[in-house]
Amino acid sequence: MCGKHACAPYFHRFKSQSCFDCPCFQVTFTISVTSQGCPKQGKPETIKIKPLGFTEEVEITLSFICECECHKEGVANSDDCHFGNGTYECGACKCYEGRVGKRCECSSNDVATEDMDRTCRKDNGTDICSGSGECVCGTCECKKKDNSEERYSGQYCECDNFNCDRSESKLCAGKAT
Repeated sequence: MCGKHACAPYFHRFKSQSCFDCPCFQVTFTISVTSQGCPKQGKPETIKIKPLGFTEEVEITLSFICECECHKEGVANSDDCHFGNGTYECGACKCYEGRVGKRCECSSNDVATEDMDRTCRKDNGTDICSGSGECVCGTCECKKKDNSEERYSGQYCECDNFNCDRSESKLCAGKAT
């Protein structure tokens, strides 16, 4: 990120309010794009991303692969797709009508697909399930640790009981809950 706003904290170091010598900052964004289906005739689609408050934009051209060779070897009503709620093909579940989720574990009547990830974030600036869990049907399921005494907890898996001091090898001096 370069420009006047990026340099504002550095103006006191320069003789003028110019940014010719101002360091630029790299800003990283992570985005997720989900297609609702294949475009007609398999044509690429272009999207532009322009974050609020920035003058820069990124243009992304999406090319779709709508059919794979492994598609022919799909397993209908597969147990890998939550009690047969989809066809397991190419290493993933293709959910039947009315089912959503990575393993077709959610009913689309219970939760809207676009809301699932949103309900697993504390706010827009946080990772899904704080990076310590998985969003399943709009609810965080916290990761399990190898040590059964250590665990993540909270609505967004934002808490843990293993990043505090230990005394005599006991978590939180033996007062962990």
